[in-house]
Amino acid sequence: MIIRPLNLSLKNEGFAAMLILLSIGAFILSYFRPEYLFSNSTITGGDMASHVYPAKYLRDYLLPHFKISGWSQAHYCGYPLFLFYFPLPFIFIAVLSFILPFAIAFKLVTVLGVFLIPLAAYDCLRRLEFEFPVPATGALFMLPFLFNEGNSMWGGNIPSLLAGEFAYQIGLGLFLLFAGQLYSGVNAGKHAVRNAVLLAAIGLTHGYTFVFAVALAPFFILTGEKASLSKRTSYLAAVYGLGTGLMSFWFVPMLANQGWTIPFKWTWSFQFFEVMPISMILFLPLAAAGVKRTRRSLYFCYILFSGVTLFFFAYDLKVVDIRFVPFLQIILMLMAAAGFWRFAPRFIKDKVFGLLIAAALVMLWTSANTRFIPDWIDWNYSGFEQKKEWPVYRDINQYLKGSLSEPRIAVEPASSYERFGTMRAFESLPLFSGRQTLEGLYMQSAVSSPFVFYQQGEMSPSPPCPYADYLCPDFNLERAIAHLRLFNVRDVIVKSKRTREAFKQSSEAQFKKNFNGIEIYELKGGNQYAAPLKYQPVIFSTKDWKRLAYEWFRKPEILDVPLILNAVQADGKGSLRGLPHASSLKDIPKIPIPQIYTVEAVLADEEIRIKTSQPGLPVLIKVSYHPNWRVEGAKKIFLASPSFMLVYPETREIRLYFGKSRAQHIGWLITVGALLALPLAILSRGPGFSFPTGIVSFLNQRESLIRGITAVCCAGLFVFGISEYFHTPQQIYNRAIRLYDKKQFAAAAETFQQFLKNTASDASADHAAFFKAMSLFQNGDYAPAAAEFENLFSAYPESPFSAEALYHQGLAFLKNGNQGKAVLTLNRVMNEFPQSVWADYSEERLKEINA
Repeated sequence: MIIRPLNLSLKNEGFAAMLILLSIGAFILSYFRPEYLFSNSTITGGDMASHVYPAKYLRDYLLPHFKISGWSQAHYCGYPLFLFYFPLPFIFIAVLSFILPFAIAFKLVTVLGVFLIPLAAYDCLRRLEFEFPVPATGALFMLPFLFNEGNSMWGGNIPSLLAGEFAYQIGLGLFLLFAGQLYSGVNAGKHAVRNAVLLAAIGLTHGYTFVFAVALAPFFILTGEKASLSKRTSYLAAVYGLGTGLMSFWFVPMLANQGWTIPFKWTWSFQFFEVMPISMILFLPLAAAGVKRTRRSLYFCYILFSGVTLFFFAYDLKVVDIRFVPFLQIILMLMAAAGFWRFAPRFIKDKVFGLLIAAALVMLWTSANTRFIPDWIDWNYSGFEQKKEWPVYRDINQYLKGSLSEPRIAVEPASSYERFGTMRAFESLPLFSGRQTLEGLYMQSAVSSPFVFYQQGEMSPSPPCPYADYLCPDFNLERAIAHLRLFNVRDVIVKSKRTREAFKQSSEAQFKKNFNGIEIYELKGGNQYAAPLKYQPVIFSTKDWKRLAYEWFRKPEILDVPLILNAVQADGKGSLRGLPHASSLKDIPKIPIPQIYTVEAVLADEEIRIKTSQPGLPVLIKVSYHPNWRVEGAKKIFLASPSFMLVYPETREIRLYFGKSRAQHIGWLITVGALLALPLAILSRGPGFSFPTGIVSFLNQRESLIRGITAVCCAGLFVFGISEYFHTPQQIYNRAIRLYDKKQFAAAAETFQQFLKNTASDASADHAAFFKAMSLFQNGDYAPAAAEFENLFSAYPESPFSAEALYHQGLAFLKNGNQGKAVLTLNRVMNEFPQSVWADYSEERLKEINA
């Protein structure tokens, strides 16, 4: 046997490529300092810290109980953890933490995507049969993408990672691997199993990357080189069928439970230099130069086309449109690598030398355009414990330390918490104090999250209000405290001067302690997770229980009358006979329960134990409802407003536990079937799946027709997506504001009405109602304007525009000749909003009237 020495000469293309990849890794590592990566401190920064508790809960509770998803009591009054959010990166963390300390394992998995993306870009370009040095250049061109500081929330780049988007970044790396492997696999008819496993890994890592991976399939229907349509289609069926089957244990229940999520429908406003910042914009001409009349160029163009289409359809998919932009950015950088070597040989004859020059220039360019990333990396990875304010944060957690069964903690949101490591520092209260808190990270997974954010708005001068579909209330501590009691909150952490002063003046709260400007108050009175009722629950039939519960939550006068929202579905055994019904929130009957009874509850992971002194009487459980909850000692669990559970115990002691659904059992059966099919697929020479002869013949004979239909469908989706995008509520609202600014008031009023027609509870609805009334006022339509101002007061009593609207309603009455109503209205402004500037204006107008 002859052993040949390794050729380590730079003339060796393989060695040169390996050197470039190692240089890229070293460049990245120079920013992610090993002394922080391998320090046993708790990562922080952005959303990152809020991922730590879920990962730890998975390792310490779910996996030992042979579960990947389950119930977490820690945030949002409880929510199903990893039923909707993507578990694979967290499984990596849990498994690695059995070898390394948990904090280090967490950090290493979070940076996995940064190192994976350049390697995946290299592999992708090789699979697309680009010759040296294009693949190595593609890996190199990932650096400007990764270090792009144009945004920190879209995903893929390092700022997005530091904000908490590590799962997205890993998924993006896996997508690049899949895009290249699928391209070569379809052509050769090989590696279907490997691609199926890769597809499953993508799906379990992040949803956006999975959607993009699925969107690749039509390209291989539209085009083909060596394989016939029947072979390409059977290959795709094997990959996507087996891949989906492998992830069905999670995917099926996730789809089946979509009704128990909160959609995040938002159209993002952005500028061109956010999409293509200076660090990347110079690569655009190279990307254009990379387009040739080849199938692989067509592949890149198709991916860009898919990204734009998905961007336009995002609102209808109930996802964030801007999250599809990183796919466009990364594909453009790959195209730029091909474009660079289309022209570089004219000036650089030696490809290896040219690659080394390109590497030096790209790294210098990336470093020159990197400003805040190094400090942010150090801030995150040095951890909570290295912050100057760590002793204060540690003492707050120590003061509040307790168990899950103790009442919840509410936190006023404040940007000044950044000094602890992140402005979301107190979402880690379950990690450091062992107590439940209201706000968390996975808000779309929690049906109680809209109510939590609404309550935050009532006790904060600057609340987050993240949902476009839900209003943001005005500051009102009295209402906030009523809602805090409903959430079984005892301790409240406050920071702003306004909130601290309001709590000091409240007779319902007691000051407990000050920690360097952060104050803790305790609500007076009893606290309990399971409560007896003062009034009989009311059955309310509705098709949209979330919207109804939200409107109920906004009405303090009926908070003590819970609505049963799933009576038709749940009351199969007649537990609710004799209860009052209602069809309007204006007609909620208050029927007292004459008996006085007591209830006690103890909460644990996925379990609630309750004792009642009076079986047969209703018990409200202040934990989020989910159909997976089961009960022993009662017939049914009912969904009660706002999003809680209600039971009628049949015994003095009952137990609720979080079980498994039929969808979970079905999902696991499909996954087991897919796992059993894996050996057969591996042993088979082809893709492991083939169509019957008749279907094969049909596909091959009708290939042109099928390709034409596919092309028409793709083009139709694109055109329809554009149309839908410009008719989303936010686009309509923006159009109306532009018309108002241009003083086209009649058209503005009409457009605001178009917005309000289907979005009366949108976060911008009170703004739209106000500007609609102002448009009519400015157009001289004073009577309709006065009526619209009245509608604003009725529909949105908490609107921040109330004082201004009331003042202009007075002016509308005055200009319409109704002086009596004008005087009354202007006096209301002075009485109801005495501290506002509109009270001063009203006083001036009244003096003019009297004169």
